[in-house]
Amino acid sequence: MSRFIKPGAAGRCLRSLRSPLLWAVTFTVLAALLTSPIGCGDDDGGPKPVIRNPEDFLPPGTEAMQKDGSPRTATDTAGLQDIVNGGFENYTNNGFLEMVEQMYSGTVGGTSAAVRVWIFDMSSEDNCASLHDLLLQEGAWEDWDVLGDEDHRKTSLLGFVILFRRDNYSMQLDISSNSQDARDLLVLFASHIDQEIQGL
Repeated sequence: MSRFIKPGAAGRCLRSLRSPLLWAVTFTVLAALLTSPIGCGDDDGGPKPVIRNPEDFLPPGTEAMQKDGSPRTATDTAGLQDIVNGGFENYTNNGFLEMVEQMYSGTVGGTSAAVRVWIFDMSSEDNCASLHDLLLQEGAWEDWDVLGDEDHRKTSLLGFVILFRRDNYSMQLDISSNSQDARDLLVLFASHIDQEIQGL
């Protein structure tokens, strides 16, 4: 018999397992171990980034705009290059985890228009702020102070663009029209997404 177990100790241990309280504690511990996420993460062992469902991006009351195709997502450099035309290093050098792109199409003020939404998970607020600073170097952005932790807007050849960040998320939205109705719609999209991000 092992020198670490006194005679009769094993029998007492087995009898103690009959206690309902001990059984409850034992079951709870086993359940926690069996459902633990250890070893069940991504291939690199890291946590799974959060990507919002594109259905949540569409603001209430905008039935004239509908999803245009399936969302495109990226979780690595190759996937990001397929979606971001140039400058993908700005993201990969600043903690990029995951992104989603969703297109919408419909009518705004009686004319057709398309909306594009990009959302990037940059893994930390500091990384997101660094990315935002880099993106501001591309084009004439106007300070705004309406959305998120920092936001800017500009008029482009394609229409109207909004860039803002909230926590570790970077958002860029554009619409293919410069009309006031189109601008108002894009602000509605951005405000709704900002609220969704705050709810994470």
